[in-house]
Amino acid sequence: MNIPFVNLKRMHDPIREEIDRAISEVIDANNYINGRQVKEFETDFAQFLGVQSVIGMSSGTDALFLALKVGGVREGDYVITVPNTFIATTEAISMTGAKILFTDVEENSSNMSPEKLETLLDTMDKKIADKIKAIIFVDLYGSPRDLDKIYQIAKAHDILLISDAAQAHGATIDNKPITDFAHISTYSFYPGKNLGAFGDAGAIATNDKEIADKIRQLRNHGRTEKYIHNMEGYNCRIDTLQAAILKVKLKSLAGWNTHRIKTAGLYNEHLSRKGMFCPAVNGKYGAVFHLYVTRSEARDSSMKKLKEAGVGVGVHYPVPLHLQPAYRRLGYKPGDFPVSEKLSETIISLPMDGAITPEEVKYVCNLLP
Repeated sequence: MNIPFVNLKRMHDPIREEIDRAISEVIDANNYINGRQVKEFETDFAQFLGVQSVIGMSSGTDALFLALKVGGVREGDYVITVPNTFIATTEAISMTGAKILFTDVEENSSNMSPEKLETLLDTMDKKIADKIKAIIFVDLYGSPRDLDKIYQIAKAHDILLISDAAQAHGATIDNKPITDFAHISTYSFYPGKNLGAFGDAGAIATNDKEIADKIRQLRNHGRTEKYIHNMEGYNCRIDTLQAAILKVKLKSLAGWNTHRIKTAGLYNEHLSRKGMFCPAVNGKYGAVFHLYVTRSEARDSSMKKLKEAGVGVGVHYPVPLHLQPAYRRLGYKPGDFPVSEKLSETIISLPMDGAITPEEVKYVCNLLP
């Protein structure tokens, strides 16, 4: 049986005609930048998220960068995040000229540890502590576990909290939108995400009108009207074409997320019998399972067996950022963040999308030892 890691075609086929019409409308109107579909998608996505403002962006990376900029992060400042994330999280920090500080994660959730964050903040040299301007919490694999606790810590220390929700479209805490638990939330619409574009795109979500207004200017060369620039800005606009596609796909997102959650439950049912790690489903933290990640001490042999049987698998992420060649300059070494390092050696991502079947899940699980 051939099971892709993400079967986008199967998800797109039922809405293909509507997507094609949306693309044709953009082509016929010849309005590829800031077309009406941009505002329409922003409004629709804001309603879906339960947030006051959504601003479409050219990518999730640019969304993080502008979130930091509008939050006042400048050269010489410090930003705290975790090492078990994609490099876009830390690239955005470096783009502002700020310095990266890592803190470790909890083994059970793979998310930022509130206890370790508090320890870091309480023991930090005052000269550095005074320059900590932001925390980026990564809702890894689509789970917002402990985001609410991190938000309380950030508020207590008067630090901006950005939720890197690139994998968490529609995630909740106590049935409330995760946008309630961060000053700014950023999203990626990379094609394989729960809500994916047909190229690069992203968004910023916030309940702060002042932040939203400033981001709208910054993403569009610092202007609110043509040739009138209130500030120097950037070219970080979402394309009309991508907004039109996302507007169509957004109507299916709730159903796709529900399917992912049910699929995670099926994986848990099968893998718990094998004594394998099973991520939490439902409960207080409403994960949307961009990825289904279990753990295997025999990962290499398990992945080899799955691939030979036609199953797409992956590792997210095999090398923690503090051990990446790009960050040798930071001076971290093996053992500095033991939980992130331990997880990187055993995690394995199994096939997951909005249309995978129970039969495929069973087939995958039967191949695991």
